[in-house]
Amino acid sequence: MSPDVQSILQQALSLPPQEQWALIDALQTAAVESGGRPYDESWDEVVRQRSADFDAGQAQTYTWEEVQAELRRREQA
Repeated sequence: MSPDVQSILQQALSLPPQEQWALIDALQTAAVESGGRPYDESWDEVVRQRSADFDAGQAQTYTWEEVQAELRRREQA
C-alpha cells in the first residue's frame, strides 16, 4: 500500500462508522462503474455455484448476530 493510500486509510478510520460505511459504498460503486471487479474471473464459477446452492436451500446461512458472536468468541480465544 502506498504512503498516500495509507494516509487516506488512516483518515477514513478516524471517521464515525456511518461515514466509513458511506465511504465504502461510494468507493465500491465507483470501482464497479469503472469496470472494476472485487474478484477475478476464476471466482465466477464459485459465485454461481454458491448462489445456486443458496437458491436451492442447500447453503448453510448465518444471521449477522451469529457472525458477530463468533467473531467476538475468536477475539477472546
